[in-house]
Amino acid sequence: MPVKAYPRYVPSGVEWVGEIPDGWQELRLKFVGDAIIGLTYDPDNLTDEIAGTLVLRANNIQDRKLVADDPVFVDVDAPERLRTKAGDILICSRNGSRHLIGKNAQVTAQFIGCYFGAFNTVFRSPVNDFLFHVFNSSLFEFQSGSYLTSTINQLTLGALNSFVVPLPPVPEQQQIAAFLDWKTGQIDALIGKKKELLEKLKEKRIAVITQAVTQGLNPAAPLRDSGIPWLGNVPKHWEVKKLSRVTVSRCDGPFGSGLKSEHYVDEGVRVIRLQNIEFAEFDDEDKAFIDPEYYRELGDHDVYPGDLLVAGLGDGKNPVGRACKAPGNLGPAMVKADCFRYRFEEGKADTQFVAYQMSFTAMALSGALSSGVTRARMNLSLTSDRVLCFPPIDEQRLPLISTPKARRCA
Repeated sequence: MPVKAYPRYVPSGVEWVGEIPDGWQELRLKFVGDAIIGLTYDPDNLTDEIAGTLVLRANNIQDRKLVADDPVFVDVDAPERLRTKAGDILICSRNGSRHLIGKNAQVTAQFIGCYFGAFNTVFRSPVNDFLFHVFNSSLFEFQSGSYLTSTINQLTLGALNSFVVPLPPVPEQQQIAAFLDWKTGQIDALIGKKKELLEKLKEKRIAVITQAVTQGLNPAAPLRDSGIPWLGNVPKHWEVKKLSRVTVSRCDGPFGSGLKSEHYVDEGVRVIRLQNIEFAEFDDEDKAFIDPEYYRELGDHDVYPGDLLVAGLGDGKNPVGRACKAPGNLGPAMVKADCFRYRFEEGKADTQFVAYQMSFTAMALSGALSSGVTRARMNLSLTSDRVLCFPPIDEQRLPLISTPKARRCA
C-alpha cells in the first residue's frame, strides 16, 4: 500500500505539528473525546478473580498491548464510566519512572468491562483507532514530555486535554489506521522473530556463565560433591562457605517510614534501589537522591565503589538474590530497603565473580530460602547465610564473559 504525498499542505498554526494536508484540522483532545482518571481503591477492596473485577494498571501495558500479568482484582461499586469499553486507549499517567509515563494500549475484547487504576487515564472517543497511532508517535511523546517537571511527575488531565492532534476527515482516518495496523503488524512480526533468537542466545549465555562460576573454566578439573543439592559438584580445590565468611561488613537499607519517595531530591546522596540491581550488572538509568543532612540521620547504610549489592526482593522476571558490583562513579551512596550491601575481606573474594555466581544461581535458590506469596523476599540474615563456592582469588579474577545490559539475561 503506497504512501502518496498530498497535493497541498498548509501551516497548522502549531509549531511542533508543522504543516498538515489541506482539509485536515488540528484540535485539542478536549474537543475530540473524554479523558477519564482511573479508580482509587484501598487494600480492603482487594479480592480474588471470582469475586472481583480486574483492575488494569501500568504494568498491564506492554509494547502497546494489554497483558494480564500480575493481575489485581477488586470488589467495589464504582461508576460505569470507570469500566473499559472497546477501543478505549489506556494511558499510564503517573509512575515512579518518568520514561513510562505516556505508554498506552488500546482496549481489546479480552479487557472490556475492567476497571483501570488511578495512576492511569482512559481516553474515550469515536476516533480512537486513529488516535491510538497518534499516541504512539513522536508527536505525543514530545507533548507528554513537555508537561513533566521535577515537581509534577505525572501527565495531568488538564495537560492531556490540552494536547493538539492533527485530524483528517473520518474516511482518511480509517485508511491511515488500516495502513498502520498492517505495517506495524509486519514490523511486530519481525521483532517477534528477533526476540525468539535473542531468547535462545540468552539461554546459551546463562548456561555458559553458570557453568563457569560453579565449575570453573577447566573441564578436566577433578570435582567433588559440594554438599549443596542445587549446586551439585564443584572443582575439588574450591572452597564452599557462607557469604558472611568472606565479608568484613554488611548492611541493609532503612525500613518503614525512614526513607520514602517524598524524601527524594534532585541531587545529593545517591540511593541504590532494587531497579538498579540487575544480573551481575548495575543499572545506572533510574536515579534517586536524598539530602546529605537527612542521610546522616539515617545511620550507616553507605555504599563504596566495589561493594557487592544484593536484591532482597524479587519477582518472576527478577529473582531475589541477584547481585551486582557497585560502580566507581556513584559518589556518596546508600542502599534502600530490601537492598543489601556487602564489603569483602581483602583477597578473599572478587566482587564481580560473586555477583555472577549469586545472580546466575538465584533462580534455583530463591524458592528454597525466600518467603512471600506474590514477591519472593530474603532478609539480610538469610542472604548472609547463602552458601557459595570460591576458587582461589586469582582464578576468580580470570576474564569470564562481557556483560551487555544485564536485564537482557532475565
